[in-house]
Amino acid sequence: MDVKDILNKLEFLSKGITDTETLRHVNELQRAVFSLSQENRDLREELHDLKNDRDKISLLEYSPENKAFYYPGKENELYCSKCYHADKKAVRMDIITNVLNSKASAVCPVCKHRVTTDFDNPKYDPNYMY
Repeated sequence: MDVKDILNKLEFLSKGITDTETLRHVNELQRAVFSLSQENRDLREELHDLKNDRDKISLLEYSPENKAFYYPGKENELYCSKCYHADKKAVRMDIITNVLNSKASAVCPVCKHRVTTDFDNPKYDPNYMY
């Protein structure tokens, strides 16, 4: 018998109770069980999501040229190596370009770790004068 069946049976049995204090306790018990059932459902969902995240993170590969991680097939999306090693988190880095550098940089929005990538910088201008 699962929790829902027990609650339904308890509700059926409580209809015959005339003592208001006992009825109040039965109702409190029903609310508590319902709340615990909801919390259990939420925790199961959270656990499922965490397992999926762990599985997804395990697919990351390291790019020594860019000093960051990436998903195969998506080499232009870099993930912070510092956050990966410290917290096992896949934090996508922001690609930064400007006219002064021939290679683009990548910056982590969480820990601010910055790397110079192997990506050519389309905004680079060797003739730029400041």
